Amino acid sequence: MILGRSVNHGRGLLLSVVLILAVSDGAQATPPLETETARLLKQGQLETDAAAEYQSSSEGSEVAIPLEFEYGITDWLSLLVEPVVLTSILPRHGSSTTGVGDLEITTFGHLVNEREYVPAIAIAGEVKVPTTQNKLIGTGEVDVTPFLIASKRFGRFDTHVNLGYGILGDPPGVKLDNIITYAAAVEFFLDEHWDLVAEVIGNTSSSPKVKGSAPQSPSPPPASPSPPPEGGDLRSLRRAAETPDQGSGGAPSAIPGEPSVIPEAAGAEVSGLIGVRYHFTPRFNVSLGVTYDNQNAVLVRPGLTFVFNLF
Repeated sequence: MILGRSVNHGRGLLLSVVLILAVSDGAQATPPLETETARLLKQGQLETDAAAEYQSSSEGSEVAIPLEFEYGITDWLSLLVEPVVLTSILPRHGSSTTGVGDLEITTFGHLVNEREYVPAIAIAGEVKVPTTQNKLIGTGEVDVTPFLIASKRFGRFDTHVNLGYGILGDPPGVKLDNIITYAAAVEFFLDEHWDLVAEVIGNTSSSPKVKGSAPQSPSPPPASPSPPPEGGDLRSLRRAAETPDQGSGGAPSAIPGEPSVIPEAAGAEVSGLIGVRYHFTPRFNVSLGVTYDNQNAVLVRPGLTFVFNLF
C-alpha cells in the first residue's frame, strides 16, 4: 500500500494502520459492486448492506430495495442471504406491479490463499428461492448457480473475477436454457476514506421457449413492431428477457390465460458500472454506483454497509 510521505512519523504510522484495517478487515467487494470476492469475512463477523435501486429505460422504470446479510461461519466459510423487500415495476405502457422479490442464499468456501503470483480462490453456490409469485417479478422457480471466484491485489488496486453456471428452473409451459454468468471488477483504494470501483458483469441468454405447443399457422407481421416489455427485480445478472407472443409472430402461450412473456428469465446481458465508496470508519461506508447495460437502461444504486464483530 502506497501511503505517501508524512512529516510526522507517528501520524504516518497511525494512518498506515487505519488504511490497512480499512482494506483488509473489510476486504469484501462490498456495494456498489455485485462481483464477489475470494476474501471472506472473518469468523464471527456480520456484514449488512442496504441499497435502493432505480432503473430507467425507454420502456419505463423500476425500483427495488435489496438487503444483504453475510456471516463468517469460520475464516474459510461464510453464508450470504439476500432478500429483496420491495420491487416496483412501472412500465410506460401496461399495468404496474409492486411486491417482494425473490430470496437468494449463497455459501462461500475459501480454497487458496493469495500469494505473490497466485490469486486468492474461492468457490460458491447460490440458490434463488422463489419468494414472490408475481410472474412479472420472478419466474416462480428455484435456480441454482455454482461459481468460481478469484481475487488478486496489486498495490492500491484489488481485482476480482467470477465465472458461474446458472441452472434455471422452468416456469410452467416454458423451457429455459441454463446460462453462463461472468463478472470482473477492480477497486482502487485512493486513501483511508475513498474507494473508486468499476465492473463489467453479464450472462448468456436463457432463450425461453414454449413447451409442447402445437405447430402454428404463420401470423402476419404486425404493422409496426413494438419493443417487448421489461420486468425483473433489477439484479444485474437476472434482468428482463421475453418469450415472443403470438402477436409478434412468435409462439403463443402454452397455458390459457397465462402470459407468454417471462420477464424474469435471464436474457443475454452485459452491463458496466462505475462507482465510489466513502468510509466513515473501517467498518461503515456509504456507496454510489451507476450502471449502463446493453438494453440502454441506466441504474443508480446508493447504499450503505456495516461490519460487526459478533464475538
